[in-house]
Amino acid sequence: MAGSQAPVIKSCPPASALGCGGTLLLLSGAIAAYNQAVNTLQTLRADLVASSDDVQFNFRDGVEPVYRELVKLLLQGEAGQATQQDDLKQA
Repeated sequence: MAGSQAPVIKSCPPASALGCGGTLLLLSGAIAAYNQAVNTLQTLRADLVASSDDVQFNFRDGVEPVYRELVKLLLQGEAGQATQQDDLKQA
């Protein structure tokens, strides 16, 4: 097989001390934690309805990274697998 290259074998991220199965657990745990954070933020946001526009804007500006990170995790899929339909709807 002159000129052919060896197949590339994809492995788990080296940062995962738990291996591939651990990566799935870490991702699922991170999504669960972000979901809980978003639920808490929704409750706090409801309490800010009577607040000034500046307070509401500052709150939204401060919590936006939490929402973005949750969407990023949901769209990432589980260990590179296709993103689940439920995750797409939630994102």
